[in-house]
Amino acid sequence: MRTSKDDRRTPWLEKTRAVLPRSVRKFGPEVAREFERRQVLTHWPDIVGATIAKRVKAVALEGKVLLLYTAEPVWANQLRMMMPDIVQKVNSYAGQKIIKELRFTRRKAPPAEAETPGETPAAPAPIKKQPVAEDALERAREVSDLTDDEQLAKELLRISLRREQQKAWRKSQGYHPCPLCGSPTEPDRELCPACLSKKREELHSQVRAVLKDMPWARLKDVQEYVPECTTYILNDQRSYMVQQLAMQVDVRDKKSLLARTLVMLDRAIPPEKLTDEIINKTLYRLRFDLHRPPGYKMPKRYDVLPLGKKGKKGEKEKPEEAEPERAEAGAHETAKKES
Repeated sequence: MRTSKDDRRTPWLEKTRAVLPRSVRKFGPEVAREFERRQVLTHWPDIVGATIAKRVKAVALEGKVLLLYTAEPVWANQLRMMMPDIVQKVNSYAGQKIIKELRFTRRKAPPAEAETPGETPAAPAPIKKQPVAEDALERAREVSDLTDDEQLAKELLRISLRREQQKAWRKSQGYHPCPLCGSPTEPDRELCPACLSKKREELHSQVRAVLKDMPWARLKDVQEYVPECTTYILNDQRSYMVQQLAMQVDVRDKKSLLARTLVMLDRAIPPEKLTDEIINKTLYRLRFDLHRPPGYKMPKRYDVLPLGKKGKKGEKEKPEEAEPERAEAGAHETAKKES
């Protein structure tokens, strides 16, 4: 990192970014952990670079999941492929294991507000008007007494009072402790966002386990083992597994068990119904997701999929095997029209 002339002239002075984390740790592990989580959102451009940060915004942290937003699907796919690398960068920047995965959301990041340098954002009006009990005021004063710096003590007192007001406001609004972790939870929610995210991930993991054993499984098959599974969850996890598996299959591979498993997973077709035509068509459609060795040149479409012959007059070509649940409704309507 480049240093300014002032840094070289005063080597005994420490930077704020080095002093602040140490000061925050004095308030306990809970405050220090929340400080590191907010640092990840604030310094997202420093973690992933200006190019990615310009198109992909860090929205929020829910448990161990970092929520991202982008209006460009290409960048969403790119970051899914870079997920392990970005997770490692985020955790390295925070100095601890803050997140386990990335997830994209339709919730846009709030616009940055113009603030005076050194000024923290104002709290919402209902919280600012919340009265503070005497014992809470005493706790806030104890925190401010940790430093002899008058300006810093004043700022710590203000932050501590705001935190006590927030606790009192949540209690007045009917917030309740999460039954799993004890965190404040909104009245209309059973679990806090972190535990809800963990529960959702456990459900997704169970669905992926079923698809790993039965790549061709449809919704009714999965629900025998995971009753809470829905069509959306199944299709979402199927798409995720297809993308992950496709990166392991060579673009020239048509015969291996891995390639056939990929086709069964993508098309929800059992092994006894696999044909060379279905395998070739599916792998050609997934060609941009498959592993391509250096120097590989993609063949033309009809070198891989020759033109089919027309049947006799009045005959129709045999329809392909139905797609997974996401196409079942369309296939049903098509069958009605043909009949």
